Amino acid sequence: MIGTLLAQRYRIDAVLGEGGMGVVHKAHDTVLDRPVAIKMLSPYLLGDEGLRRLLREAQAAAKLTHPHIVAVYDVLEDAGAPAIVMEYVEGSTLRELAPVPLEQLTAITDHLLDALGYAHGRGIIHRDVKPENVLVTGEGRAKVTDFGLARSEGRSRLTQAGMVVGTVAYMAPEQALGGVIDGRTDLYALGCVLYEVVTGHRPFDSEDPISVISQHLNVPPVAPRWHNPELPADWEGFILKMMAKDPAERYGSADEARRALQALRPSTLDETEEPAGEAPAVAALLGTVRRGRLIARDTELRELKGYIDLAISGQGQMVLVAGEPGIGKTRLSRESMVYARLRGARVLTGACYEQEATVPYLPFMEALRNYIRSRPPAEIRDEVGEAGPELIKILPELGEMIPGLRPSPPLEPAHERLRLFDGITDFLVRISRAAPLLLFLDDIHWADGTSLHLLTHLARRLRSERIFVLGTYRDVELDREHPLADILREMNRERLYQRMLLRRLDREGVRALIGAMFSVENVSDEFTDLIYRETEGNPFFLEEMLKHLVETGAMYREGGRWERKGIAEIDVPQSVKEVIGRRLEQVSDPCRQTLTLAAVIGRRFDFDVLVRTTEGGEDKTLD
Repeated sequence: MIGTLLAQRYRIDAVLGEGGMGVVHKAHDTVLDRPVAIKMLSPYLLGDEGLRRLLREAQAAAKLTHPHIVAVYDVLEDAGAPAIVMEYVEGSTLRELAPVPLEQLTAITDHLLDALGYAHGRGIIHRDVKPENVLVTGEGRAKVTDFGLARSEGRSRLTQAGMVVGTVAYMAPEQALGGVIDGRTDLYALGCVLYEVVTGHRPFDSEDPISVISQHLNVPPVAPRWHNPELPADWEGFILKMMAKDPAERYGSADEARRALQALRPSTLDETEEPAGEAPAVAALLGTVRRGRLIARDTELRELKGYIDLAISGQGQMVLVAGEPGIGKTRLSRESMVYARLRGARVLTGACYEQEATVPYLPFMEALRNYIRSRPPAEIRDEVGEAGPELIKILPELGEMIPGLRPSPPLEPAHERLRLFDGITDFLVRISRAAPLLLFLDDIHWADGTSLHLLTHLARRLRSERIFVLGTYRDVELDREHPLADILREMNRERLYQRMLLRRLDREGVRALIGAMFSVENVSDEFTDLIYRETEGNPFFLEEMLKHLVETGAMYREGGRWERKGIAEIDVPQSVKEVIGRRLEQVSDPCRQTLTLAAVIGRRFDFDVLVRTTEGGEDKTLD
C-alpha cells in the first residue's frame, strides 16, 4: 500500500495505526501539497449498508469546522474500499500521553468540551469519545478525531450482527441499549475518559464486553480519589456528574460542563480534604468497594443466552430461575437482559412484592404500564389493536391515550378471565412481531393466583413466537400448598418451561467475589476459608459480611491498598440477620427512626412525605 496513489491525488506514505473499522495512513495530498490522514474502511466489518451510512455521516462531519475538531477533507472510494481523508495532526493520542498533569488536563478537557459543544449544536453526536480519538499537539492543543462514527441526533444505533458501535469501556447506558442519544451521551464517554486519565484505571473492566456494559448500567464506579488521593474533591465531583447513569443527572450540555470545569479549583489538593494519614469516613471507605459485578455465573449466563437466541429465532422460551434469597437470581437476570437488548429485543420488567401479594396481575400490570408509558400514543394505538377493550381493565391509563376506548361487556367470571388472558397474551405477541420480546417477572413466589394462571396461559402460546419469559422465585418459600408449586407442577407436565437452579458459590467463587469487590488479585486461603465457612457461599450474605468488616475496621485502607486484621482478630457474624443488625447498630438513633418511618410509608417513599412525618425538617432529614 505504501507509495500507492489514491484517487490520482493522495500518495500513501506510512501506516499510522489500525482501529476497529479500518487502517489509518499518513498520506500526501499532491494537489494541495499538504500532509493528510486517510482512514481506509473495511467493507467486511460493517457490510455495504453500514459503510454507506458511515460515509453519509462522514460527509455530515465534514461540515464541522472548528479548531479542536480534526477536519474531514474528502470521502472517496478506491478499488471498492471507501476512505475518509482527514486533517493530519502531528502529536500524540491521549492514551499515549497519559498520565497528564491536572493543569494540562484542564486545558485539554476545555478544548474537548468546546469541540463537542460545537458539534452538538449542529446536531452531530460523536458516539465514540475515547483516549485514542483525542489527539494532543506538541503545543498542547487537543483535537477530537474520528467523527466517522458520528450521527445525527436521535437516530437509532448502527449494529452489525449484534455489535454495538463505540467502545464499550466508555459507552453511555442509553447508547449501549439503543436508546435515544444526545450530547449528554458524549459527556458520559468523556467522563469515563477523564476517570481513566486521572486514576490509571477504567471505571468498569472485564474481558467480556457484555459484563462491561452491564456494569455501565448497574454498578456505581469507585470514587476516583481512592485511586488518586491527590485529585481535588471538586474534580472528582465533576467527573462523577458526567458519568451519571441517568442522562438527566449529568450536565445538560457540553457548554454547561465547560462552565463547571472553569469553576474548578486549580490546586491539586482541596483545603477541605482530610489531613494525610487520617482515617477516611466509613461511608467514603465503603465507596471504594466494588459491588454489583456478576461473579462465577458463566455457565448459567451462557445457558440463558442460548435460550434468548432460540426465542429471537422464533422458538419462544420460558426459564424460571430458582434459588434461596440472596443467591443472585435478579443479578443474573439483569445480565441476560443486557444481552437481549443488545440482540435487539425489547425488555419489559415487572415484579411481585410480599406486601402486595394479593394484587391481581401486579407483575404484568407493572411491565405493561412501563411499556405503554415509554411509547408514543399513536404507536400504542396500533399495537393494542383488538386487545384494547381487555387491556383497559388493568391499564386504565389507556383510556387517555386511546380516546373512545371502552372495556368489553362482562361475561361469566371464568370466561371473563380467559378473555382477559387472551387480550394480554395477544398484546405481547403483537409487540414481539415488531421486535423480539423479553418479559422479566421477578419474585413470582409472591405472585397472586391470577397472575400465575396468566403465566401458564402465556407459556402455552410461546413456542412459535419471539418471546422469552424469564422469572425468578425462591424455592425455599415453596411447600406443597403454595400456589406456585401447583402451577410449576402443571407447567412441568406440559413441558412449558425450563428450571434453572442457582446454587451457592464454591470456595473459588467466594475468592473471586472477594477479589472483585476489593480489586485485589490474590486473596489468601485462610481469609477465603473464613468467609466461605461463615457465609457458605451466599453472595448477598458474603457482600454484607465484607461491608460489615469494613465498617468495624477489620478491613481498612493503608498505603493506597486494602489490608485486614489477623484472622484471630476478626469477629464474624453468624447469619444474614445478625450482620445486617450489626450494620444498623452503626447508625444513630435518629437515623434508625427515619428509616423506620420511611419503611412505614412504603417500599418506595417520597422524600417530601418523609420530611412531613419527621420533626427536624428537610435539612435534618437529609443529614
